[in-house]
Amino acid sequence: MALSHEARRHILLILSHLGGELPSGYLAARFQHSWPTTTRHLGVLEKAGLVEVRRHGRSSHYRVNRERLSRVVGGWLENLRPPTPQQKWASSGPRSTRGLVKRARASAKPTRALARSTRALTKSIRALAKSRRARTPQKRSKTTRWKRKGKRR
Repeated sequence: MALSHEARRHILLILSHLGGELPSGYLAARFQHSWPTTTRHLGVLEKAGLVEVRRHGRSSHYRVNRERLSRVVGGWLENLRPPTPQQKWASSGPRSTRGLVKRARASAKPTRALARSTRALTKSIRALAKSRRARTPQKRSKTTRWKRKGKRR
């Protein structure tokens, strides 16, 4: 989550390439967004443990926690390694196009039945509303009566 935003990744790159500690003002000046936005991004990185902060008076100096960063990124990169010949990928889906079509049709049947029942329910509601309208006499407003008599208000 901490590495999902481009600005946070850019902050980590700046901190790692320029080395050592950098003040928050220097980091904020490197971006086009506002200082509070940069501070918020630094807070997210600090909460994730990817940067360490040293506060001295009113200033804050940030540095990369390289061990934590390498564990996080290394763990994510483990998922991208190609499988070895000993590892097998077990498919949970159908093995042929025919099986895929059969599976799609089977999953579409409940949807069709639901659509049919919804249409039937809508039709019966409309019929009920129509019958109620037929039983209840329409009330005329005062303006309608006046228009009939040719008078104006």
